Amino acid sequence: MKDDERLSLADTTRALAELQALVLAQGAMLDTLIATHPYPVEFREAWDQRVSAVLAQSLQTSAARLADGEQMRVLSPLSHQLQELTEKVLRRAPREP
Repeated sequence: MKDDERLSLADTTRALAELQALVLAQGAMLDTLIATHPYPVEFREAWDQRVSAVLAQSLQTSAARLADGEQMRVLSPLSHQLQELTEKVLRRAPREP
């Protein structure tokens, strides 16, 4: 491996570490917002609208550039994370039957 390739690998590793830290911080912020929002029902309604839009856009984008098998591999972590957060939102402000 050449020196410039090692630098690139180090830069990539550092960038991934920074992204991971941002994702963790964002998750903590969302957890706090879910638990403390003064209007949980309105928050849930806004959450439902936003999550459905994010999933629809992710499906559309992924479908345009990935094969079917790859699409599910890419979308699975996103949908799993959104599902966990949605469950927290629903525990705080359940939908009416």
